[in-house]
Amino acid sequence: YGVFMDDMTVEDWGAVGVDEVGAGADPIIYSVNKSIHLAVDKYWDNAEIRVLNLTGQTVYAGQMNSTTKVINNLNNLNQGLYLVSLIKDDKTFTTKLILR
Repeated sequence: YGVFMDDMTVEDWGAVGVDEVGAGADPIIYSVNKSIHLAVDKYWDNAEIRVLNLTGQTVYAGQMNSTTKVINNLNNLNQGLYLVSLIKDDKTFTTKLILR
């Protein structure tokens, strides 16, 4: 007993039920020496940036004014896990980040 397939075609239809307006590459967000580096698609230009600690407090708020940004003034923050969010229109991108 078996089933065999031949001449199969696979097509990428994207994620079902997900609005892809402004879709592009996901933002790249990482930390180096207690600074946060962001590299984003043009869609995220002028997006709001929020950095939150694990209790939900905003520890940094700013704005993307180009496709790259470095946030340096974080020396008063403890090392640990933070959430970094980009918010523009009705879209939000959030990622976890370990600040060292």
